[in-house]
Amino acid sequence: MAGQRKTIAHSDIIILPLSPTDHNLLISETSFFSTHHSRRLRLAPVRHGRVIHKLTYDELEELADCIAEASIRSSKSQVCLDLDRLLDQIEQILTGYLIHEVTPTPASTDLGLAMVRLAVGGQPAEDTFPPELTALMEKQAGRYEESTSTADIEQVMARVEEHLHRPLAELGGLTPAQFSRLINDDWHGGSLGVVKLTSGLNPADLAAAPILSRARTMLRAVAETGMVKSTLRGNLPRWFVSEMVSRMALPPGYIESILRRKKVLNEKDVLPLHVVRVLLELSGCLHLTDGHFHTTRKGITLSSERRSQDLYTLLFKTHFREFNLSYMDDMPDAPLLQNVIAYSLYGLSILPNEWRHPEQLARKLALQREVVGAPYTFWNEKVHQMLISRLLRPLIGFGLLEKQFLPSRETLDWLKPFEVRRSPLFARFLSFDLK
Repeated sequence: MAGQRKTIAHSDIIILPLSPTDHNLLISETSFFSTHHSRRLRLAPVRHGRVIHKLTYDELEELADCIAEASIRSSKSQVCLDLDRLLDQIEQILTGYLIHEVTPTPASTDLGLAMVRLAVGGQPAEDTFPPELTALMEKQAGRYEESTSTADIEQVMARVEEHLHRPLAELGGLTPAQFSRLINDDWHGGSLGVVKLTSGLNPADLAAAPILSRARTMLRAVAETGMVKSTLRGNLPRWFVSEMVSRMALPPGYIESILRRKKVLNEKDVLPLHVVRVLLELSGCLHLTDGHFHTTRKGITLSSERRSQDLYTLLFKTHFREFNLSYMDDMPDAPLLQNVIAYSLYGLSILPNEWRHPEQLARKLALQREVVGAPYTFWNEKVHQMLISRLLRPLIGFGLLEKQFLPSRETLDWLKPFEVRRSPLFARFLSFDLK
């Protein structure tokens, strides 16, 4: 029906096409894009002469507020007129939508689950904690008047201890204590570590990990060149990108599909290459200084074949512990997903090793909505797609998942539907000690 408002969720994406002039105006006059770290907001594609921004409803409201503030602050009359025009355009877009408010799922009153929800930033149900425990927490916070006996406190702490070691179905059978150890582990191993990354793998074991060969190729190429001059935006230059594309193992048809839309290749056009460069910088193997990339002493050492295991382990920990996984897609940032990624990896390790569609597998690996709580209202809608792009696809790149293509008319391998299961390398490289 004409004029009818479309119902959406706060996290749904809204398309905002802008002329290059308007786009540059927002960049120069507002702080909106510079203060957001989401790849979706910073890397807007250009189509038919328009800069296409993808924003959630909340982000679009935030942008409108930034424009209004900039208009008030500016002393240039033409800038104010242009900002007001953009503000009117965005407000018209916003009024065309009706927000669907998600009714939060009632929080569980289980004490152990309540403590887990606090650990991940959720909100437990009211009256979950016994009054004695609430009083004890208030005492620790300095808001308590002495009225609870030592015996009462000991009884409460015994009850807490009992719940900490009671397995919960919402945690896949883990106890709150085990879950806490799992998500707070530093992945450094040792006798008390939970996440164990095996050493002693040989280069043949890691041959199925394309990310390792790409990283080694880049490190060696930069070292051979001495230093590679970066672009003004701190990316690899086009000539070096072309060199890497010719030397790296990339999915069949991947580059050809990009060249159908672009005449030249920039670093960020080739996501596998771009991710490797970012990981090598984050891990200290590649360094950008004075406008030039160079391979560090650490990178030169780890690029040798005999140090394959060390480079592989470093890339794995950097990818899932330091790299912002939301950079891989256009969905909400959801730092909680990354904070509990060890839980999803553990879940993957104990599942029967059967071929599964990625979304089916993601549904089994996601932390349940009952645990997450109110801060992530989009969780049920988005988390499975997030896990596919932020966990399952990277695990394929690390050779820890293997995939088989399903029948399809699609000719390009990287676009074909597929199923996945754990590879033999998964069990050899990754294990968990929750005893």
